[in-house]
Amino acid sequence: QYVSAGFPPFARFRLPGLYGNGGTLGTVATGFAIVGLSYNISKKILLIYLIICWLLAGFSGSRFSLFAISICIIAILLFIGYESLSFRGFMGYLVVFALLLLASSSYLYDFIVKLAGRGDLLMAQKAGRLRLILFSIKKLFDAPLIVTLFGGGLGSGTNSLSILHKLIKIKRGTVYFYWICDNTFLPILLQFGLVGAFIFWAGFILWLKKIFNYLNATDSLKFLIICVIFLLECFTGNFFEQYHLLYCYAFSLAILVGRYIERGAFATSADTSLLPA
Repeated sequence: QYVSAGFPPFARFRLPGLYGNGGTLGTVATGFAIVGLSYNISKKILLIYLIICWLLAGFSGSRFSLFAISICIIAILLFIGYESLSFRGFMGYLVVFALLLLASSSYLYDFIVKLAGRGDLLMAQKAGRLRLILFSIKKLFDAPLIVTLFGGGLGSGTNSLSILHKLIKIKRGTVYFYWICDNTFLPILLQFGLVGAFIFWAGFILWLKKIFNYLNATDSLKFLIICVIFLLECFTGNFFEQYHLLYCYAFSLAILVGRYIERGAFATSADTSLLPA
C-alpha cells in the first residue's frame, strides 16, 4: 500500500513494518506465539492464546506463520497430556495423538494452504526458491575469488539492494548479487562468502548450544521448538528483514535464560559469556 501510494524510497526499502502489511501481521502473530510459549503459564490459557495467534496468521496469508504456530499448538497439546496423565496414560495419549496427526496431516496441510490463499508452500519452494538457490550459488562461484570467499558485502541478496538497484540504475558489475533471495541462508552466504558464512553459522550454533546446556527438560523442549520454527523461517524468508520477529526471538530466549539467572543458576560471572558481545 505504501509503494502503490507513491511514497519515496524510504517505504520501498522494506524497513521495519513496511515490507508487507499482511505478512507483517502473520510474523507478529508468530512472534507473540513464540514469546507466549516461553512463559510458564497455564497450558490451557496458552492454548487459547496460540489459537488466537493462529487465527491472526490466517488473516495475514502467511503460510510460514500458520505452520509455525501450528507447531506450537501441537507442542502444547502434548505438554497438556504429559502434565495431566500418568506415564502409561501419556504413552497411550501420545500414540493416539500421533496416529490422528498422521492420518489428518494431508487434510491439515491442504486446509492451511487454502486458508493462506497463496498457493502450495512446498511447490513454491521447489519451483521458486530451489531454483533461486542453485542460481545464486552458481553466481557466487562465478564471481571473483575474493567475492566467493568473503562475499559481496552487506545488503547483497536483500530487497533493499534489489530495489535500490532498480531505482538508481546501478551499472551491472559494480555490485554483486542484487536480486531478492527469499530466505536467510542465501543472503548470509552472498554477503559474507564461504568463509564468512561458515564463521557466522559456527558461532551462532555454538552460542545456541551454550544456551541449551543451561535449560531444564521442559525449557529445553521449548527451546528446540523455537529452533525448529527459526529453521523453517530461514527457508521461507529473510530473518534479518523481519525485525519485529527478530526481537521476539531474542525476548523468548531472554525469558528462558532469565529464569535461571534469577534462581542463581549462574554461579560465576564467567557464565555471562553465553550472552553475545
